[in-house]
Amino acid sequence: MVAALSARDNWGLHAAAAVATLAGLWAAYNCGKAASRRHQKVFVLSVTLAFPSEAELEAFLTVWRPLAEYVKRNEPRTLSFELCHADNDPLKIMVYERYVSKSDYTEVHRSSGPMRAFKEATAGMKFTVTGQSFYESNIGYM
Repeated sequence: MVAALSARDNWGLHAAAAVATLAGLWAAYNCGKAASRRHQKVFVLSVTLAFPSEAELEAFLTVWRPLAEYVKRNEPRTLSFELCHADNDPLKIMVYERYVSKSDYTEVHRSSGPMRAFKEATAGMKFTVTGQSFYESNIGYM
């Protein structure tokens, strides 16, 4: 009798786990669909910076870190704000930024006090910049 009860309880636990897993997958699927509907014209800025020396790159990163923290905590309509290191050039980085709309970039991000301070702090630094802005097509996923 104890073994039969144990097997039934075990089956119940497995069934409950399966239902919870399916519910979680369904919720994630629907959340992803809703998120793609919410942001149809995501504005993207991709900028590559090349530095003449490790010291210049480190000076830039020192100023970048507090800006990235500020953006994460205070700009909810900034979807991504990431600095990437090149895999084949230690003195090259890419900054990848995503905003719900272009105005979130032009009117909120660029005009914030921390962004203005960042621009002032990097004005005398030596690096070259190339970049382009885009709108996401919603072909694929992020």
